[in-house]
Amino acid sequence: MSNNEIKINIYNEVGGSAAVSDTDGQKVFEKINKALKAGNAVILDFMNIEMVISAFLNTAVGQLYKENYSVDFLRQNVKTLNMNKDDREILATVLKRAKEYYQNPEYREKLNEALKRELDNG
Repeated sequence: MSNNEIKINIYNEVGGSAAVSDTDGQKVFEKINKALKAGNAVILDFMNIEMVISAFLNTAVGQLYKENYSVDFLRQNVKTLNMNKDDREILATVLKRAKEYYQNPEYREKLNEALKRELDNG
């Protein structure tokens, strides 16, 4: 595995200071995934980002757990830069849930059933 690091500037990817759209998250996910598959590490640079929501992070990094990457591999190869403490806490929660969701079929089934019930009652 080569030790190249690819820096992804989130501000440039989302076109502003708010990382809120899952469409932008999908673009970032595809770049991360492509870099990892090519044997590179990834640095997500949050410089000038003032707002991050979990929907963006779920799509951008949460679904990496759907791929065949181990938790250790992701921890070593996907880093963040210039992310404030609150946003890092959101990211930690997103990653914890994503790990559960993609690695635990029972949890995923229960969550999907709960969401379906919620939508049916709404």
